[in-house]
Amino acid sequence: MSKLYFSRRILSSLLLASITIATPVSYVGLSSSIVRAKLPDNFDYIRRCDLNEADNSIPVLQEQAIKALDKKELDTSINYIQKILNLSKQSKNFFVLSWLEGDSNGGESNFQRLINLAQSKKQTPKVINLLGQFSEITNLISASSSTSKVDYFVKIAEYFHQISQKEQALKTLNQALQAERFIQGAAFRANASINIARIYIKLGQRATAMKLSAEAEKFIQQIPKASANQKESPLFNLAQVYAQLGADSQLQKLISTQSGNAKNAAINGAVPVYINAKKLDLAETMIKQVKAPEQNTLLLGQIA
Repeated sequence: MSKLYFSRRILSSLLLASITIATPVSYVGLSSSIVRAKLPDNFDYIRRCDLNEADNSIPVLQEQAIKALDKKELDTSINYIQKILNLSKQSKNFFVLSWLEGDSNGGESNFQRLINLAQSKKQTPKVINLLGQFSEITNLISASSSTSKVDYFVKIAEYFHQISQKEQALKTLNQALQAERFIQGAAFRANASINIARIYIKLGQRATAMKLSAEAEKFIQQIPKASANQKESPLFNLAQVYAQLGADSQLQKLISTQSGNAKNAAINGAVPVYINAKKLDLAETMIKQVKAPEQNTLLLGQIA
């Protein structure tokens, strides 16, 4: 077998791990799309053209780990992942972080599948050490790629939360907060703060989530008028978080300061949360602020 062996499956995973792609997010009633926090930021996965021996081995081990996972062979898959992690730490190769990503169709990440398998076998402790090592590798990502760095820390914190490791989740979120300070661009910083806040909500740290949301709102205010479309993503996300926190007055104030697509983005973020929480009066009040008849009708249809 050639040292540079890449199956189609591996190549697909490598591209996913190597390039951070903006993901369009459609929301009810709006013609434009929202771009979430993950955007290209010159990530240094592919910083060198010549692959060393460790880099050559990692994709092959990755394929074996996935095959073992497909066969529900937990220990075998974990052993392969451990080998990948060891090589990754030696060579500062970030390919292994693709395990934290969902597939291109929005499916579960390989690590989520690993957690599910471990839980089904009542062997969840086996993945705790792995997550700690994923965090170590994430910490090696350079400051110039802080958007991606925060994104991976947030994913790791959420996985820790899933397996009831609150202390580790909080520690990881603190690492995310440290990395967030190096993100360039108000829109990116806003989305990063909001994504961190989401996990704090899940961990019951509502005061911290509220503080981060307020900071995100300040970042949104810093977005230049010439780049007004960049407000839509963080406004959509922030409105969701405010609604989840029950911060109704802050949310209404936020919406009242916006106009056009930016205002619609915030409303579309909040309405589904209110509907799910059975706060139908609040949802209807917000919907009435949407002036476009067709958008208003679509949103009202969610209540009916």
